[in-house]
Amino acid sequence: MLEKAGGIFERALAAFAAAYAAGGGAARSPAKALLDEFSGGHVQVQDVDEADALNSLANVHYSRKQWDAALKLYHAAYARLVRTRGEWHPHTMRRGLWGIAIVQKAQGAFAESIETHKRILAVFIRAKGRRHMDVADMHYNIGKVLDDMGDFAGSEASLRAALAIYVHTCGPRHKDTAWTWQDVGEAAEKGGRFEAAVRAFQHAASIRLEKLGAEDERTVSSNRALERAQAALEKETKEKATSERE
Repeated sequence: MLEKAGGIFERALAAFAAAYAAGGGAARSPAKALLDEFSGGHVQVQDVDEADALNSLANVHYSRKQWDAALKLYHAAYARLVRTRGEWHPHTMRRGLWGIAIVQKAQGAFAESIETHKRILAVFIRAKGRRHMDVADMHYNIGKVLDDMGDFAGSEASLRAALAIYVHTCGPRHKDTAWTWQDVGEAAEKGGRFEAAVRAFQHAASIRLEKLGAEDERTVSSNRALERAQAALEKETKEKATSERE
């Protein structure tokens, strides 16, 4: 499937290049036909342009873990969007800069990834408001990068900022909300905040049990994490009591 996708988007880009060379503009019709082959006809004509094809081809390379190729294509998509939409347009952020941020994370360029994510976050907040799902996704991504950096307190804070928006938008018992509770618990646990971790894992386990069932591997994972955090909290409590008696 990935090979097919990559080939289609490469052909779409070739169609754009040929049209530009001939002075024929954006070549929406041939590109639309190529993308229809992959999407089953669900791509809207007005959404088909060079930047979208570049971004989609970059996504294929990203899924193959071909970071350098993906980054080059995301940069090309971003440059195209800056020219056509403007540097600070939300679509420029979503279809250009966002890909650059996730590749930076994958390559271990954590500080650069944080700065890129924060730049996108600022644009999304200004354009969409503080409770939009795109804003939540940026807080979530920043939290995951901070986790990779070992800043577990910062990670937990960013994940909780995302969680608050997911709860407001999706509801407190949504399966995606459970996913973020799980990540909050893991960040708290890594940071030695076992009581907070227990509460977060309890939320995740409860929602997943309700939405997915007891046998689902995600429910099982939450229950195991809960047991682990409870054991760590019990150990910490006992050690503290012993220290106080001494």
